[in-house]
Amino acid sequence: MTTRKEAISKQLQTGGKVVAVFPGRYPRALLEAAGLLVVEVWDPPEGDGAGTHLQPFVCQIAHRGLDLVLRRQDGISGLLFPHTCDSLQNLFTVVKDFVQPGVPCLLFYPPRGAGTPASLKYTEAAVRKLGKEVEGGLGIGTEPADLATAVAARGEAFAVLREMYSRRAGAGLAATNTEFYDVVRKWEYLPSAQFADLAREFLAEDKGAQGAKKVRLVLSGVLPDRGLLALLDGLNVEICEDDLLSCGRRFSRDGAPSEDGEDPWAVMAGWLAGLPPCSSMGSPLEERGEFVLELVKRSGAGAVILHTPKFCEPELFDHPYLVARMKEEAVPVHVVETELHPPPGGQLATRLEAFLEMLA
Repeated sequence: MTTRKEAISKQLQTGGKVVAVFPGRYPRALLEAAGLLVVEVWDPPEGDGAGTHLQPFVCQIAHRGLDLVLRRQDGISGLLFPHTCDSLQNLFTVVKDFVQPGVPCLLFYPPRGAGTPASLKYTEAAVRKLGKEVEGGLGIGTEPADLATAVAARGEAFAVLREMYSRRAGAGLAATNTEFYDVVRKWEYLPSAQFADLAREFLAEDKGAQGAKKVRLVLSGVLPDRGLLALLDGLNVEICEDDLLSCGRRFSRDGAPSEDGEDPWAVMAGWLAGLPPCSSMGSPLEERGEFVLELVKRSGAGAVILHTPKFCEPELFDHPYLVARMKEEAVPVHVVETELHPPPGGQLATRLEAFLEMLA
C-alpha cells in the first residue's frame, strides 16, 4: 500500500502541491479539486520543539503537530487549521504569527452545532470563503468541472467507507483492529478516488472468516491509537464500531440523497452539516449519547470504551454524561485516558483485562 511519504514524494515529483491539514472536519473535496494532495496531521512522531510555544497541559495532538511544523516544512505549500477545539485554533495563531512558516496558514471555521437552515447556510459560506482563500493564498482556483469530479470521488469514498463499517458491524470482516484501521486511516493522505480503490480491494480480499469468538466493543474518542489497537488485538477484542473523531464521525452512516445535478458547494456543506454529533462541534450531549447507543445497537457490541489522549478537553467534557447514559441503558463502559501511542502492556493492559473479565 502507498505510504504517506510515497504519496507526498509522488505529488512533488509531478509538480503538485501538498497541504498539511490539522485534525478536524473540513471540505476535503474542495482541496482535491484544486489538485492539492491533502495530508492530515494527527499523530506524527514526537519531537522536542513544541514546548517552546505550548504549555505541557495542551493536548498531545497539538504538541506533535507543532513539532512537525518546526522540524520540517519542505514540500508543504500551505497549512489548514479547522477550528476543532481551542487548542487547535490557538495553534493556528502560534504557527501563523510566531513560527511564521513562510507558507499560507488558513483557518476553516464551521459553525458550532448543526441541523438548522441557518447553520447549513453558514457552512456553505465558510466553504466558499475557504475556496477563495485557497485561490488567493496558493494561487490555485477550482474549475466547476474539477469541483464536480472531486465531489463525486469523495462521495464514492464515503460509500465504500460505509460498506466497510457495515460489514465490520455485522461481523463480516476477519481483519484485526490494526488491519482495519490501517486501511481506514489511509484516507488521511490518499486522494479520495485512490482511497476508494484501496478500500474496495481490502473488502474483496477479506473473506470474513471468523476465528474464535471475540469480545465486541464500540470505541469512542479521537483517533484509533496504534498501541491501543495492538493491545486490543492481543486481548481478542474486536472494535466493531467507533465514535472516533478521526474515523467514524467523519461520514454519515445513512448516506446522502442523490447528488446528481446538485451544486457541489451545497453538497460539501451538506456533508459537513450532516455528520454525526461531535464534541468538537458543540453537539448536544443527548445527541452524542444516542448516537453511541445506536452504534452499540446496530453492531451488537457488548460494551463501550471511551478513550482519549491526555488533556483533550472537548472529549473529557462529554465523558461524564456518556458514562451516565451508557449505565442508564445497562451498557458496560470503561474510560481510558492515555499518552499517544501507549505501548501494549503495563497498567493499561491490566485495567482492560479486568474490564473484560467483568463482561464474561
